[in-house]
Amino acid sequence: MRNMMIGLIALALIAPVAIAHTPPGPKNFCESSNDWSEHDFVAGNGHLLWGSPLQDGNLLGDCNGDTVPGDYDGHLEFAVGGGYLAAANGGVYASGPWLGASWGSVACLGENADHTPATEVSVSATGTGGAVGFSVTSDYARDAVPADTDPQTGAQTICGDHLIEPCDPTSPTDVDQVTCNAKDGELIVPPAALGSLSNAGTPTFGPGQNGAYVVFIDIWVNATAPGVGVSGHIHM
Repeated sequence: MRNMMIGLIALALIAPVAIAHTPPGPKNFCESSNDWSEHDFVAGNGHLLWGSPLQDGNLLGDCNGDTVPGDYDGHLEFAVGGGYLAAANGGVYASGPWLGASWGSVACLGENADHTPATEVSVSATGTGGAVGFSVTSDYARDAVPADTDPQTGAQTICGDHLIEPCDPTSPTDVDQVTCNAKDGELIVPPAALGSLSNAGTPTFGPGQNGAYVVFIDIWVNATAPGVGVSGHIHM
């Protein structure tokens, strides 16, 4: 009996971690740092993520001990259509068109970076595993785009322009800041084979001006990826 009780107690302690991402969606507890590598998504149309609310996902956990649930636990781990993977805290521009403006995940997302730049991103979709396509992107504003100014504090931030327009190195007609933005990055990862556990790709570029890699999940359907991207997990 004693051994059984010890086993039940141990199970209760690990249960929140075990069920944290099943099914994919907002969490009901305060995440610890060993859970920050995993993000959840539910798909809109694959490109509704811009402007969709980033969610901490903690609906019930009391992270700061004040007996009031729903505290921010430091990790925005759920979004519609993909995920934001914070990988650069950022800073303040000391010169150039955004002199004095803040950039990076702290200023733009309110999150400390918890991912390493240029490391593998893997995606698994509910029901189809790796038979899901996705893109890993980094977003920078063009030089002509002004920083945002807080009307109350006057603080300035520049977090990209929500357009992914990398230059094509194979096209000599592409002109930086005119037809493309050389600072933007995009890695397109086609669906893996049906039956594979996950799909993965590694960006060769750094995170964006918002301090994050933005992952877009494809939900289009074809012979190699039937019903992809309804919901699932993103790891980095």
